[in-house]
Amino acid sequence: MGPTLIQALDVKTLIVVLAMGNAIAVLLLLFDTKKVSSVFDSLFIAGRAFELGAWILIGLRGSVSDLLSFSIGNSVFFCGIALQGLSLVSLEREPGRTWFISFASLLALILAAWWFPGAGRIARIVVASCLEPAFFIIPGSLLTFSADDASPLRKFIGITLLLCSLSSLARGAHIMVSGSYDLIAPNLFQVMVFLIRILIMILGSTGYILIRKEEVNSRLARASEEKNLLFKELQHRVKNSLAIISGLTSLEADRRENAGFRGSMEKVRDRIDAVSRLYDLMSAEDSARGVRLDLYVKDLTEHLLEGYSSSPGRILLEFGLERIEVDAKTSMAVGIIVNELATNAMKYAFPEDRRGKIRVALARREGKVELEVADDGVGAGGNGIEPRLDGEAAGLGSRIVSMLVQQINGTLSRSSTGGTAVKIVF
Repeated sequence: MGPTLIQALDVKTLIVVLAMGNAIAVLLLLFDTKKVSSVFDSLFIAGRAFELGAWILIGLRGSVSDLLSFSIGNSVFFCGIALQGLSLVSLEREPGRTWFISFASLLALILAAWWFPGAGRIARIVVASCLEPAFFIIPGSLLTFSADDASPLRKFIGITLLLCSLSSLARGAHIMVSGSYDLIAPNLFQVMVFLIRILIMILGSTGYILIRKEEVNSRLARASEEKNLLFKELQHRVKNSLAIISGLTSLEADRRENAGFRGSMEKVRDRIDAVSRLYDLMSAEDSARGVRLDLYVKDLTEHLLEGYSSSPGRILLEFGLERIEVDAKTSMAVGIIVNELATNAMKYAFPEDRRGKIRVALARREGKVELEVADDGVGAGGNGIEPRLDGEAAGLGSRIVSMLVQQINGTLSRSSTGGTAVKIVF
């Protein structure tokens, strides 16, 4: 029943299916490759268009002359598969001049045999059936055997091309042995050949598109990896530069006896270290955009305490930090703000070795981020030492905080009840 059903298929119907399928393939390829098209994409589309025209001419057999339907129709078909074969080679390697010359020479040989004066129809079909598979055998072999790490998709398309080539060779051998050939005759072998043609049309176009997408994704992945490597290298170089500047600042502070100058240089060093620790965190999280602000603020404050607390346990840190991610630019501004506020509290809130606590809180409320640095020390102006940070004082730290709050479009408020608390909302 199976062979009878296959034989019952109308060959002209199969030709119409091939023509329509190639038309759809051309449209799909045009829409899919219009943004990132290469010369080989254009050649593949042209090859499909040639094959579409060929099947239309071949399908008109009996309605037009044999010269147009048989001779010219098949010539156009050979040109189409030559262009497709060269394009399929490009999936595995970049075809140079040698490849173009080779495919052009093979096409010229087929056309010469096809149009050879005095050659009979059967002889022409047999020769063409034996030479035509080379256009698919070459890319099929490259896709199947050239690389051990080739994707399953490439190998599948390669094997499909090889099977299509074998069917064409079998067709030529069958015609040579039988000594007769009728395109429209509904025999089992003829129908099977056309079904294989339909299969290769579907898989060839789909496979070409998918492999091209695979290549684009691979290039994007490589570009992203290279970008990340360059970014990490930039971070590393910036971090090293900041470390050198911080070291030079410390050396300059140590060689001066003026206490005021040394204090100023230490503040500069702390601000540099605040930026440097941001780069440390970004490298650790492998992120070029989002930064965990809670982790950065905690790490920075603990680092500052190590340098300013003369005796362990005298000043305690308390954290109330929600997980919040912001961009690197905002993180840098917030880091320097925290550096100024925390340093201010550690230096001035607990005079004469007084014990105390500094609380750093970070929360998101009503779409805004709230940062609070509070201490239970003597309070602003309580001993005439702790400076104001509301932007009115002449101190550099006050001006820096005020400027950075404006930069992140934030607001600053301050309370001096039971110590000092500075809240920034941005």
